[in-house]
Amino acid sequence: VITYPDNIAHYVNVDTTTLVGLKKADRLGLVESGLADVIATPHVSLVTNLFINKMKTGRLFAMFRNPVQRAVAEFIELKDLLPEDPHFVPGLAHLQLYQYALSTFVRENILVRSLANITMPHPITEVHVEVAKKVLEHYVVVGLSENIEESMERFFHYFGWAQEGDWKTCQTNFIAVRDYMKNDVIAVPVESDEYSTLADRNWADMQLYEHARHVYSKQAKLRPKLKR
Repeated sequence: VITYPDNIAHYVNVDTTTLVGLKKADRLGLVESGLADVIATPHVSLVTNLFINKMKTGRLFAMFRNPVQRAVAEFIELKDLLPEDPHFVPGLAHLQLYQYALSTFVRENILVRSLANITMPHPITEVHVEVAKKVLEHYVVVGLSENIEESMERFFHYFGWAQEGDWKTCQTNFIAVRDYMKNDVIAVPVESDEYSTLADRNWADMQLYEHARHVYSKQAKLRPKLKR
């Protein structure tokens, strides 16, 4: 377990955001060890393998963001990378947003692909969207970035973390980082060509996002009323 000096966070030294890391986590018995309260990964279908034939179970939770805003944020992040960064994308740094929106650099419908377990280059269909919606309804505790404070409170209380330590400080720190990063966000009007293009290219994720907002409202009962 890695602990930061300022005690902001503790991490198990396994990178579950990669396929190699997930295999390592399984081999080392991450779930059985009880060292981690949360496993963060984009590989939703594969992470379930960690719980096969185990006494412990897991529950998915996720913070959903407008797919267009997500794509714009990814564009900004990629533009700022230095050549020595492993995620550096040659040829992207000099693009404008409208050029990026039309380029092959845009990752399309990654949420539906993740929840429906559809890998590239297989095309996404309406059937896959419906599968992703069902997974979302039955297995995911939903948060919305537009309601980030309430969403985090819902997570903390649903999973019982509100009883452990200074969870309010954790929430405040997370939101502070989010607000700081907002300074680099490009405002993209809904009526703009860039928004329309990115929304069209992420048509399946746009549908799933609207469904996530619906599920979020239905799950309000998961969160007990906080005493302030």
